[in-house]
Amino acid sequence: MVLVCLNFRLHRGAMRFLSLVLLVGLPGFAGVSHGAPFSDSLSDREMKETGLERLTPDERTVLDELISLYQEGRLEEVREIAEKEAATLAAAEMEVRLADAKEEVALEATQEMEVRIEEIREEATAEAVKVVEAKIEAEKRFVAVVEGTFRGWSGRTQFRLDNGQVWMQKRDAMYNPRSDQEAVVVIEKVSYDQYRLIYAKTGANVLVTRIK
Repeated sequence: MVLVCLNFRLHRGAMRFLSLVLLVGLPGFAGVSHGAPFSDSLSDREMKETGLERLTPDERTVLDELISLYQEGRLEEVREIAEKEAATLAAAEMEVRLADAKEEVALEATQEMEVRIEEIREEATAEAVKVVEAKIEAEKRFVAVVEGTFRGWSGRTQFRLDNGQVWMQKRDAMYNPRSDQEAVVVIEKVSYDQYRLIYAKTGANVLVTRIK
């Protein structure tokens, strides 16, 4: 009688490796009919022990065909079918490997993109911080030109600047320089809510508050 000793390794639901050792005269499979598929002649325990229970119906059909041909002495056909199955399985395994490689490349590309996006965000944040800092610094001190004729200040005097801002003298004080056209002044922050206007030509200054 014929014994089939099987060694199967499965990968993603398909046989990855199949080796058949066909021996004669072992009692475990005595009485196997050559007319019925080999797998149908096995008990549930034998199916589990040989690993056949893990095969798909198509894989089991191929196995039964190989055994049938062997029993009939058609060894050349057994070899051809086995080689064909091996080639098919190798091609399937290659497709799986290629798919895995593509997934890995796509994952790496996605991760690299995420890292770059985060870098861009950090760069944008850093640039935004610089803009804000520059704006704050500009608000602390800037140079402008007084529109019209500058005659100093004498109490509640308003100063219209060429940048559109309007500042007003905050405390009573008097300063009467010679009239000056397009007088250059500096607006400087001296404390949390205190600013002063400095007449650039002489350095004279007065506390002011912005009204526009």
